[in-house]
Amino acid sequence: REGGKYYGDLTKEQLPHFGDNGIESFFTPYSLVLVSVISTAYIAHYNAPKFYDELKDATPKRFDIVVMFAFGISGIVMSIIGCVGFMTFGDASSGFILDNYSTNDVLASLSRIGVSLSVTFSYPLPFSGGRDGIMDLLEIPHEKRTTSTIRCISLAMLVVITNLALFLNNLTFVVAFGGATLSVLVIYFFPPLMYRAVLLSSSEQATDVEEDTQPQLPRSVKWQLRMGMGMLYFGIAIGIIGAIMSIADESL
Repeated sequence: REGGKYYGDLTKEQLPHFGDNGIESFFTPYSLVLVSVISTAYIAHYNAPKFYDELKDATPKRFDIVVMFAFGISGIVMSIIGCVGFMTFGDASSGFILDNYSTNDVLASLSRIGVSLSVTFSYPLPFSGGRDGIMDLLEIPHEKRTTSTIRCISLAMLVVITNLALFLNNLTFVVAFGGATLSVLVIYFFPPLMYRAVLLSSSEQATDVEEDTQPQLPRSVKWQLRMGMGMLYFGIAIGIIGAIMSIADESL
């Protein structure tokens, strides 16, 4: 606030600013930028098999409990952080909220160090998942995934990612656009298609789920298929709008 210890250290862009639109701001297309950012919290799907294999006495029920608590706790913590950050700086909030704090603020500096350590040590999790996905797309057999092959692919990925990081310095745009595209694909697009494909392949006489030509499928399963396809179309819609709004917000 004005008159605070570090208020004079902040630039005009960093100073807290609050509009007067209130809750009405949430019911605008630009709110989908926030939805896109939040979507990135739910893209750990590619590591699910690995986590399941490493779970002690693994069963679907035990894994569901782990996922429920993990996402629940993470959601609560991140919601608190997001609300506190916005309540402090309003629409002046940076994509990386610590950028709003003075460089002379000791606690903020310690937080920056903590975030750096967190990113450094958690980076291998999404990186290994992405590397495995690339090898799957290239159809590299497991027996040919030698140490040298893995190192070459890892090096190539690091070069591309590092160069992108040098040019894309707006974290809000990167997270929002990535959430509206990649996250939407992983969350809303691929799972319903995969679930539908599994059900169809499990029935030798499958022809057309939408026209109810599969009497061997329980009604509850058919409803799940319809809900899944509805989720797919919903995801496509918010993904397209979110991507457009992210680009528009970046150009302002």
